[in-house]
Amino acid sequence: MAQATYTTTTSDTNLKELWRKVQVGVVESFGFGVPEWNWVKNFKDFKVDWSPREITMELDLDDDINVASIPEGGLEARPASPVAVTATLTWILLNARFTLSKTAMWIDQQQGTRPALVSQLKWQAKKKVQAVRRLIGDYFYGHSDGVIGHLTANNTGTKSLDLDNLYGVTSLGGTTANRRVVDLARPSEFYSILQSDGTFREIVQADTIARSTNIITTIANMGTTADGDLLVRAHALGNTTVTDTDYNAGLVGILDFMDTASVHSFSSATNARWDAAITNTDGGRFTGVKLRKLKQAIN
Repeated sequence: MAQATYTTTTSDTNLKELWRKVQVGVVESFGFGVPEWNWVKNFKDFKVDWSPREITMELDLDDDINVASIPEGGLEARPASPVAVTATLTWILLNARFTLSKTAMWIDQQQGTRPALVSQLKWQAKKKVQAVRRLIGDYFYGHSDGVIGHLTANNTGTKSLDLDNLYGVTSLGGTTANRRVVDLARPSEFYSILQSDGTFREIVQADTIARSTNIITTIANMGTTADGDLLVRAHALGNTTVTDTDYNAGLVGILDFMDTASVHSFSSATNARWDAAITNTDGGRFTGVKLRKLKQAIN
């Protein structure tokens, strides 16, 4: 008589309906930290009243002069007094939004996170804060004109944005650089193409990002472009003018300190002390000798 056999009832096939799907929760699987955000938070407070009309800052740049060593009863020193000069301050307004349906809001109000992995409202808000931090981190190094790169070719009628010149600086951010122009871009973001003089051309939406070639592929074919056109962010709802973009609405960044003649509406052509105290294009590690030279140049 043959041995009796049976079929094992398996949990993943025969009785899978008895098991619930298990989700471990939303796991942060990429580093979203922005060191520059933490640096900004550690800046000393600069207290000033906000005026939409005008905010000025008077700059003390010049040494006083004419200190005489005179004999007793001798003629006194020549009178002299330096003057202050005026710089102008303004602010930028960063705006980020997301939508939340009334259904999701009511569920959150009535049941909290019981039916959800996390609160949808809190998660969306957290991601928006991350987006703001990333923008500030990107603008931290650039120019206040908001330019993030240049087109390297005439891409008229194509979906390919060939880019270089990170922050508008020649030869910075190319395909062999550690930091490339497309590192500032993300799929689905909107960008404006401007002529080299800032004249508006159009706004396009990014589809894919190719870091190896420094190319943004757009969703739709572009209109007229030219080698040397400017690329700026354009995330506002407007789609028709340069005021709908970030052009001339970036932060005053590190590169402004280094190579922009006029910062806060005062030019180093008027007073050379408003320029960078020292420059070094040798590259390499930041050494104690370079630090000493930097301190000597500032003081």
